[in-house]
Amino acid sequence: MGCFERSLSHMGAQCVILGEGIKDWVNSRDKPRLIAQAAREAKTEFLMYADSRDAILVRPPATVIEKYLSHFDAGLLFGADRLSWPPDRAQTRYEDQLGGDAQFRYLNAGAWIGRRSFVERFFAEAQQCAPVSSAADSEQGVVRQLLPKWKDQVAMDYRCEIFFNIGYLLNPVPIYQINLSMETA
Repeated sequence: MGCFERSLSHMGAQCVILGEGIKDWVNSRDKPRLIAQAAREAKTEFLMYADSRDAILVRPPATVIEKYLSHFDAGLLFGADRLSWPPDRAQTRYEDQLGGDAQFRYLNAGAWIGRRSFVERFFAEAQQCAPVSSAADSEQGVVRQLLPKWKDQVAMDYRCEIFFNIGYLLNPVPIYQINLSMETA
């Protein structure tokens, strides 16, 4: 734990850590609740989230916000993944339709950026969703349920413009297919 926090500290940025000291933590219950609460209390227009244990920030937050605003028209932008998880045929088909032929076309709820007001509404609603049976502890299954409802407000970073998940790269991905530059065009 703490990779993300250390990367922020390296850039002189700070973050709010959610969930410290909560006994019997369950992602599907606790993440949406704490994110909605943090969004209600935040004083900034934009919020960025990343799982602490397996994410790092490689560009300054201001650069990430600039890229988000110039490349995406969404209240909430999630990272994208090559793995459709948790298992759900209908959701996989839905995400396949959205992502087309993109290699990274499935939701990665472990990294996102969004407008505070929309983040609050989205995660307040996520609290009302039942976890999926195939992964009852996962918030990802909860978040996936909301994608069709919020299709005009939620997007995924299919081309890895901001987020790049290396967690499930079972086969090599040619570097020329991934835009790791944070320069705006």
